[in-house]
Amino acid sequence: MLKLRALFAAVLVAIGTVAISAYPSAAGCGSDNPNCIVPTAPLGTTNNQAASTAFVQNAIAAGIPYADITGLPALTLLGSIVGGNAAALTPAQVTANFCVVFTTTLSGCVPGPTAVSGRYLGDDHAWHAVPTQTILAGTGVSLSGTCSGALLNCTVSAPGTTQLMLASRAAAAALNLSGLNAIQTLGYALPGDGGGALFQNNAGAITSISVTTGGTGCTNGTTAGIYFTGGAGRRAQATVTVAGTVATAIVFSGTGGRGLGYTAGNVLTAVNVPGCSVQPTFTVNTLGNAPFLDAQVNGTTVSGAGSGCTPGTYFGYSPVGGVGSGLEGIVTIGGGGTMSSFTITGTGGGGYRLGDVLTFTAFSPAIPGCATQPSLTIASLNAPLASFTDAGGTGWQIISAGGAADINIRQFGAVQNYVKASGDAGATDDGPAIRACLRSASIGSWFQDAGGYGGGVCVVPSGASLVCNGLEVPAYVTLRGNTRGGSVLKQCDSDNVNATNFITLGDPQNHHNAFDAILKDLVLFGGGSVMGTAYMVYSNSTQSAYTLDNVAIYSVARGCIKYEIGYGGPSGFGVHGGLCVPNGTLSPSPAIVLSGNFSFTFDNNWQTSVGGPKWSGTAISLGAGGTFQMNTGAHCENLAICVDYDGSVGAPMMVSIVSNVGNVAVDKYVSIRTSSVTGVGLQGFSANGVACNVYKVATASCVSTGNIPGLSTF
Repeated sequence: MLKLRALFAAVLVAIGTVAISAYPSAAGCGSDNPNCIVPTAPLGTTNNQAASTAFVQNAIAAGIPYADITGLPALTLLGSIVGGNAAALTPAQVTANFCVVFTTTLSGCVPGPTAVSGRYLGDDHAWHAVPTQTILAGTGVSLSGTCSGALLNCTVSAPGTTQLMLASRAAAAALNLSGLNAIQTLGYALPGDGGGALFQNNAGAITSISVTTGGTGCTNGTTAGIYFTGGAGRRAQATVTVAGTVATAIVFSGTGGRGLGYTAGNVLTAVNVPGCSVQPTFTVNTLGNAPFLDAQVNGTTVSGAGSGCTPGTYFGYSPVGGVGSGLEGIVTIGGGGTMSSFTITGTGGGGYRLGDVLTFTAFSPAIPGCATQPSLTIASLNAPLASFTDAGGTGWQIISAGGAADINIRQFGAVQNYVKASGDAGATDDGPAIRACLRSASIGSWFQDAGGYGGGVCVVPSGASLVCNGLEVPAYVTLRGNTRGGSVLKQCDSDNVNATNFITLGDPQNHHNAFDAILKDLVLFGGGSVMGTAYMVYSNSTQSAYTLDNVAIYSVARGCIKYEIGYGGPSGFGVHGGLCVPNGTLSPSPAIVLSGNFSFTFDNNWQTSVGGPKWSGTAISLGAGGTFQMNTGAHCENLAICVDYDGSVGAPMMVSIVSNVGNVAVDKYVSIRTSSVTGVGLQGFSANGVACNVYKVATASCVSTGNIPGLSTF
């Protein structure tokens, strides 16, 4: 009876047909056949009956006119079925009429036999009669009965369950969706609508229990990470305390430890309490929404100051406990050996509940010297970054399906409306949305060393975003565009050119390694109109073989890259492909500054070049510590010095430049600032007209010119 235009899939699903694919792909659908329905079950979570009758009844009972539910004023499908105004229908009328049309005994079906009064939703957002329709099964759906022609009587069965699609997050938040287990927003109908996202029902989390049986023969002690099976839900996890060989306390712990989908009275059984011949059980008493993983901690109180601790300031400490993870900060121990403050740094973690108590353990790590470790209580949380609570009080957690369904900045409200001709004043600041996406992507169940997980991908779709006040990419998170050239991040001109680095990899305050904070397939375009001292990309801790992968940097009034210190010990900082383009007038020299106990690798046609007049600056400056290697076509163009090595402080650095191409507009390819330096090697080097391959400042002499087919050291 119904024809679905892809953009308005949400409307028909809400009315009572099964969940509809936003991108119909069944043969025969599309512009060549405008009168077809393509029901699908993409991410099963509720039956079709719940997505139709209960949904409409709940909404109308709440006093919401049906036309407002859909967001399309012209929509009067219910009215066309019962001969009246849909907005005036009462719940009883819906039950008496609508539920007769959409059977209550099947998992899903379209209306019964009807001649020429069938309707479809046209491009004009209005309903039109058609003489015949065709129903085609989408993914996960089977059909039976008469599924084409003027007299439809077609049963649409979704063996699992279906998901409801809605126009936007705002539309979803205005409804009572408690009958569903998952929804999807179609998205991008309006800039910043937070669409295109998947959300799962966060209800059915356990809030209180009773220990039903304590088990038998269990090993005395306290064990974290105990999983429980049984009941209607999933993922309950707790810390179990055993005394006298029976469980005496069960306290939920770990990210999402309260589980989802349970019902009161469910009995759950532990699966791995050590030593038990019979595992303990508990009964679910009360339930609520699970804590949002993307609601982050912004306030703590000291619930236990500890005792005997060694005075000092301790960076990058992560207290453990509660039902969240990822909280990290700076601990201050006063002269009395107690904790005086805890300063939150980084993302603020996620998944915690107000009142959670956290302590410092070996994984935190433990604070040195303490006879009693300090503890914290979660005092306040930010509003969730993308998740929401609907009109009926049900929480909806944003989730990533991975791969093509990784979370992206538009789902968090990014508009991507920067246009060079209009400048910053004509664009929306997408910084808050991108920061929210990055923080959400970072959430996991730390620590990896203990079998946990963390990190993900935040996608920048094709388009240009204005970003003010910089970005911080957490450890194990990749900020990825669609293509280099297609996904552009433009820094605000108002950002302080001396104080605001555009993108920081890892939390610079934590003073430990930030593995795999990565940028990939992006264009970074700087801001400002006077020369500054900040950088487009900065880190003091990230470690990855592909830290920057196919990233183009137009630095404008900043340098391109700065890496220093190297917290966490020696590792690698790799730049794979891409380019750095300084502004010949505004950019500071050098464009890239590298120092610290690291190995730096630039490869696969990495290029530093300047358009227009020749730049008098230096592309890459190497400070003390570590090693450096350029290979496989990395090269410099139209500037004074490609690689400047200042080994005057710290241990000498080995510099290896392999198979590189210079340019006739480069004066010196390598400049060595100290006479004592050894281990600078060029191999398979194509000078391409460079005036001097290797220049030694101490003797003011060029020691190599021309091509170097083999290996030469200087």
